[in-house]
Amino acid sequence: MQSKKYDSQFDAFSEKEEPKITDGNRLCEKIFQKRAIVNNEGKLPDKFWNLPKYKGQYTGQIVAANKLLQKYSMLAISKAIDSKDAKYILSFRNKKLVPIIEKYQKEIDNTIIEKSDESVRTTRKPLGKKNLFSELD
Repeated sequence: MQSKKYDSQFDAFSEKEEPKITDGNRLCEKIFQKRAIVNNEGKLPDKFWNLPKYKGQYTGQIVAANKLLQKYSMLAISKAIDSKDAKYILSFRNKKLVPIIEKYQKEIDNTIIEKSDESVRTTRKPLGKKNLFSELD
């Protein structure tokens, strides 16, 4: 049987586990992947959060990530973690992370999504011969 290749790091979860994954879990996985790169540990093992080495740290980071998610959007936090400004920030409890997140949150809030005219539906005129129903319009 061939092994399945995944496009991103978040596609590796099975369909049963997918509903259990929260935004906090996704952010924590990003932070721990970043820690592994800095510590030159290579790729994190599957279900690393169950290993004794990571278990305590992971639960603490989940709590911190969920506190940040109450104030800021997932996108802003994710962009802040990946930014060059947060290159050496390896924890959600780092005080230097909050101004970076606020910067990205302001960018997200300032982007205006305009409703285009194409999204307004109009009724279509019937093609072909006129009948009794077309006279009612």
